[in-house]
Amino acid sequence: MKKTWWAAVGLLGMMSVVGVYPFWETADGYSVPGLQVAGTDIGGLSKHELQTVLESKNRLLKERTMYITHDRYRYPLTAEDTGLRVDTEKSVREILAYGRRGSLWTQWRERVWSRFSRPEIAPQVVYDAARVDAWVTDFQKAVAQPAQNAALDWSADGRVDVIEERPFFRFSAEQLTQRIRQALPILGQDEIALNPEEVTLPTVTKDMLQGIDSLLGQYITYFAEDGNRAANIRRAAAAVDQQVLQPGEWMSFNTVTGLRTEGQGYLPAPVFINGKLEPDFGGGVCQVSSTLFNSALLSGLDIMERTSHFAPVGYVEIGRDATVADHYLDLVIANSYGHPVCIVTRAGEGTLQIAVLGHHTDRPGTVNLEQVEYRVIPHDTIERVVQGTADVPAREDGHDGYQVAWTRSVSWDDGQTKTDSFASYYEPVATTVFVSAKDRQDAKQAGGQHTTAANRAADKSADDGQGVAKEE
Repeated sequence: MKKTWWAAVGLLGMMSVVGVYPFWETADGYSVPGLQVAGTDIGGLSKHELQTVLESKNRLLKERTMYITHDRYRYPLTAEDTGLRVDTEKSVREILAYGRRGSLWTQWRERVWSRFSRPEIAPQVVYDAARVDAWVTDFQKAVAQPAQNAALDWSADGRVDVIEERPFFRFSAEQLTQRIRQALPILGQDEIALNPEEVTLPTVTKDMLQGIDSLLGQYITYFAEDGNRAANIRRAAAAVDQQVLQPGEWMSFNTVTGLRTEGQGYLPAPVFINGKLEPDFGGGVCQVSSTLFNSALLSGLDIMERTSHFAPVGYVEIGRDATVADHYLDLVIANSYGHPVCIVTRAGEGTLQIAVLGHHTDRPGTVNLEQVEYRVIPHDTIERVVQGTADVPAREDGHDGYQVAWTRSVSWDDGQTKTDSFASYYEPVATTVFVSAKDRQDAKQAGGQHTTAANRAADKSADDGQGVAKEE
């Protein structure tokens, strides 16, 4: 009986110790053992010590960056943007209240449980609602701009820079603000879905251009700032700009620039029509195709299709031009390299510059262009009788034709070489001497004893130098 009584007393004593110890081991003003904040043990710390720990967490919180996301795009939202910080005093009160609120049973359970589970106490955070609203407003304006593809540019020293693309998003500012406010107090939630209502994604991304890091070749031509023709050059150059050719891909100049019509924004300027310069929509575009042709030659690209003009032009060497015409004359170039290339244009004040950018391993070591044929095709002089008594011009000057050929030799640092050639034929145009029917009749009646004005003009044509057609 005595043994049973003492056993009961011992058991009661042990239960008392177990029941009282969790309360006895932690003095007022100190945190319950086993607690953690953001992975740091804060059990048994005083109020001052807790404040020190929380201030260190606050410094880390200020480095926190959340991201607004959609598809592959991530937009940073920093603690500075939102005014996010730890509310130290409120957090300390929350920590010290753990194991000290509710019934004795609840307090005892929390204190004992903290020994085994090591519970994480989330610090109390606050943010500046006005800053959040301002950030969302600015962000909405930024992504509401028209979508823009990634682009390339190059500097005089050959360095290539990638300009990041820009998507277009339309979204509810109110809904995004609400999601941000809900996520801010939750440490570890670092991504917030944008959930846009309307999206336009770029077709060329920065990642697609990452392998393009070097200038392969470039060519420059010059033009007069004469209004319509200069405007056409700039329009066509803008269409060609930033065209990316993947390995094995080819580019049609006509496809890229579209029809040279008024509806496409082209203006009337001189073009060759039936061998003569006449005003028509798109005059000047051939300077862009010719500049691109030479840039492609110097970059080692393949030329799949190219046609010379009816007559030589003034902005490139004879035999190195490339004419285009809607539906039937085109310039087609191809990328024969193992990496993508990008065509970049600059149309400044009277200057057109076209470059081909690509991977540094594809840059030619040498490119040699040699004129291997230059033959003049003399033009004739013909006489044309004009009926009527109206004034007629004495003559229309023609010009010689030319047969020209160039050879291109390209070599690369790895020992590869390529040689090709291209020919140009410029048709001769006869000088026309006009004779009125009346003068011809008078001459016949006079028995050929005097020379008419038209006859004198015909004689003079043999001595004059022959004119060359103007450039486009």
